[in-house]
Amino acid sequence: MLKRKYFYLLSICNTLCFLIAFVFGIVFLIHVTEKVRIHGVIILIATVLFAIFKFCFYIQNAATNFSLSKNISIIRIIVFILIQVCCSILMWPKFKEIINNENLGWFDIGTLIMLLLNTINMWQLLIFDLAKYYNFKRDTPIYIKYRKNFKFFEKVYNKLFIF
Repeated sequence: MLKRKYFYLLSICNTLCFLIAFVFGIVFLIHVTEKVRIHGVIILIATVLFAIFKFCFYIQNAATNFSLSKNISIIRIIVFILIQVCCSILMWPKFKEIINNENLGWFDIGTLIMLLLNTINMWQLLIFDLAKYYNFKRDTPIYIKYRKNFKFFEKVYNKLFIF
């Protein structure tokens, strides 16, 4: 019961981070200056990609009782890695610009916080996804070869979630 509460709490936190990032993105887009508008576009792109991934996350969790769930899980991991690479490529120039800027404004700090929240949430979900996937696939050669590495993910996953 307690583990289920952690899952709901994580889902609520992820959804709140998504909504905050989306609102920041819209505010930055509406703002008149060109620099802030670019921040808004980057945040909206990252947030929309994150929302697509979260939708896949909930679809897969709803399908865990079906035999397709293992296939969906590996497809989702691959799609997630592609989305995260795209987000990293989009975000890196903005991170670099904000970090090198000596006169940080509220919009710069807000942009940095929202981009970091999106990135942390996406990687967090990937770690749990990998733990769940390899928990299903204990007899695969890759699991047997790297058993010690996956034990950590399994411990984290099993402490937080029950499905």
